[in-house]
Amino acid sequence: MIPKISQRLALYSEVITSKHLDIIVTVPENLKVVADHYMFETIIRNLISNAIKFTDRGGKIILTAKQAAGHSVGISIKDTGIGMSQSLMDNLFSLDVQTTRTGTEKEPSTGLGLLIIRDFIEKHNGKLTVESEEDRGSTFSFKLPAADLY
Repeated sequence: MIPKISQRLALYSEVITSKHLDIIVTVPENLKVVADHYMFETIIRNLISNAIKFTDRGGKIILTAKQAAGHSVGISIKDTGIGMSQSLMDNLFSLDVQTTRTGTEKEPSTGLGLLIIRDFIEKHNGKLTVESEEDRGSTFSFKLPAADLY
């Protein structure tokens, strides 16, 4: 799992540098999940992209993965970004409510990415949870089945 996360971060190295973001990754090297390769990459890429997009210059993004209960791996991406109001969070996964907004540097957003990755996570019997507070940041967390280590 480590190389995939590092590869996803490398895609954003230019914007991470230009926004002076502090990226902290805490993922044990031997931790592995059972997941479709392409879906997993899409999940990680979208959550990293959103964290970068909605975090102000000089902010922090913390990506953590660890063994969780029930033979699963818990993964979270936390940022110190602009956060969300309760109203926005309540409608985050509603197709009939406008939840799009621009990033901290006018980056565009459609709001569809979260809908897609939520479906991908659910297809792996996981659940996406969101915690957020305006002006304090957001944390997106999910669990996937753990792979057996031999």
